[in-house]
Amino acid sequence: MKCNFSLWTLVLFISSCAALPEVADGVSISEHQKIVVGWGPEDFEMDQSGAVDYPRLLVGCDERREQKSQGEIWEVNLNDLSSRKLEIVFKDSLTNFHPHGVSAYENYFFVISHNGKKEEFYRFKVEEDKLYEDTVFTEGVIGQGNDLFVVGKDEFYYSDFKYFGGSVVRYFEGGWEKVVKHMKYPNGVYVLGDALYITTTLQNKVFAIDHGVENKEVIAKVKGGDNLAYDGTNLYTTSHPKFGKFIKHYKNEDKKSPSVVYEISLKENKVVYSNEGEQISAASVAWRYQDYLIIGQVFDNFLWVGKIEEEK
Repeated sequence: MKCNFSLWTLVLFISSCAALPEVADGVSISEHQKIVVGWGPEDFEMDQSGAVDYPRLLVGCDERREQKSQGEIWEVNLNDLSSRKLEIVFKDSLTNFHPHGVSAYENYFFVISHNGKKEEFYRFKVEEDKLYEDTVFTEGVIGQGNDLFVVGKDEFYYSDFKYFGGSVVRYFEGGWEKVVKHMKYPNGVYVLGDALYITTTLQNKVFAIDHGVENKEVIAKVKGGDNLAYDGTNLYTTSHPKFGKFIKHYKNEDKKSPSVVYEISLKENKVVYSNEGEQISAASVAWRYQDYLIIGQVFDNFLWVGKIEEEK
């Protein structure tokens, strides 16, 4: 045990000393602001329900340091970047709700919740200022869910984030199946056409897997990759490049953890944001909306928004 602990400590020390990747040439962020939401806005997604007449993000929030408070869902109005907490109507008033990965599908919003006893996958009906519990998928759950991508009312994929022996699981009409196995801490999951995209926090790679022929291709190298998002053209993922600092930030909010954002396309992969943590620490999700880069994080209570400037 002592030898293993020392080796792990050395790995954390080395990773914490490494330089951050630099932002790609021709990319800069000219201004930025914070949007206050609930604690731990770890994941978000564009609302697809049409319940409001403005574009909005739905944000899963949970206080992940003390874990004493109930989790929340917030909205961010993308027209004016205002925010508000949405009311959640549960069937059971004693529900223990702690959001992690989220995904939207039509007029539903899906949320992975860790309640301390078992994994729960909530399907909520979305209205203007409320979410109504519709269904909870829990019987037969495999592993512990992290990121989530929904492809139908009764079909979704999620990452089971074991350090070794992790997998991507598919739920379909009552059945649970490992569709990708033997991964080291799979994290972000996204489906585009016939391809399943996966980030791996410990393997430091982003994979594209073709469902039809089961080809696995490394499309990017990202250290400590987290959630995946898509803006209609490119995929985005965040990076935790210094694990030692991430752990220190978990224990103490004043100790900052670096945040890096990658833009991944068929043509190239590039860093579009890189910061030691002074602006936002432990970034977990990023997405581009028009000329703005919106970033969520694991612990603190705001989203960070920057205006992207690119040389043509």
